[in-house]
Amino acid sequence: DLLQLVNENNCIIKVVRNPGNFTEYSIETINEFVDIYGINPNQIPDYKGLAGDTSDRLKGVAGIGPKKAVSLLNEFGSLEAIYENIGKISGKTKEYLENDYESAHFCKKLAILNPDVEMDTDIDNYKIVLNRNEAEEILNEFGFYNVLDTYINVFLPKYKSA
Repeated sequence: DLLQLVNENNCIIKVVRNPGNFTEYSIETINEFVDIYGINPNQIPDYKGLAGDTSDRLKGVAGIGPKKAVSLLNEFGSLEAIYENIGKISGKTKEYLENDYESAHFCKKLAILNPDVEMDTDIDNYKIVLNRNEAEEILNEFGFYNVLDTYINVFLPKYKSA
């Protein structure tokens, strides 16, 4: 969802999931975005309206997958433009779009982030104070040993034992 916020002033920092190594990151700026995703950040809600998003439980259009969604958005620009030009689309794709018109628009609406939310811009109010001993005690108590290892590796690397 946050991908739609990428612009000249914002980038996305992603953790690259490597088994046993949580210290590698990928930085995606506006310059790399189209190369990586094939669409612009402002098209993310349109994409989710078409292809859906299982992590957000958005159905999208049944039969339209990621590649077809990107292709349609590259050709028409937006979900609305796709439906305005439905006569230019043929075959199963047209049928899928016609069958799930309401789902597509509903999913797009749900995927749009509100950019007008007021936020505290004082960075000091977002500091996280980590208590290693308390975290270790709670995680051990509930048997979350892998979580404890990850917590120490990611948030407290200086505490790792040699």
